[in-house]
Amino acid sequence: MHTFMRDAYSKVYPESKQERPSPEEVRSSVRILDFHRKESDVWELCNLAVYLMPPSRYVALRYGLADDYDRLDRLHRSGPEPAYDEGVALESRLCRNAEKAAESIGDVRLPDFYLEKLNEELENLGRIAASPDAVHDILHISPDFLAKYGIDKNASATERSCQAEKAYRELDARFVRMTGRRPYADELFASIRRKREDSGIENRPRRAQRTILRNPPSKGRKMGI
Repeated sequence: MHTFMRDAYSKVYPESKQERPSPEEVRSSVRILDFHRKESDVWELCNLAVYLMPPSRYVALRYGLADDYDRLDRLHRSGPEPAYDEGVALESRLCRNAEKAAESIGDVRLPDFYLEKLNEELENLGRIAASPDAVHDILHISPDFLAKYGIDKNASATERSCQAEKAYRELDARFVRMTGRRPYADELFASIRRKREDSGIENRPRRAQRTILRNPPSKGRKMGI
């Protein structure tokens, strides 16, 4: 740990002129740390992704999260009304990168709270794909969720649906890798398309029907008694 942190400090503060460990020492220290810390690293990364809990300085540096986390921390300390849009963008990027790092660590079971959170997000993406106006559900759909998955609530309904479908397929594929379950995406979107086609048939305007007289009265003489 000392070797890794000394190397990281020297990179951030080159003016300190502190002697850096050799590249071989750093690579060796990283291999040892990765082997012994992988479970605790996954735990920290998942807590950062789900709850924005501050990671240790080592984890922030080891997985390339330090710059964004420090920037977000400065933004939160800058005053009572930080730049909202910048904060949302930073939080969503931190979340995505923490997830990517956690899922890249092999031979470690991901925590249940992490999988449950992602499953909830998968369901919300399916909702938006099927009904694009769901982006306006402020109780369940937050701005950072939309930013995280690249969904523009001001886009057209068709665009929002396509954005949500793309994000759903990507997250669904991640679930297959993480848990070994079967993929859900093809089945879900085939069902959505069928429902839309059936709805289109039901809502199609129908031609006005004329009353047809099978035996119209004769225009000639009236029948006598």
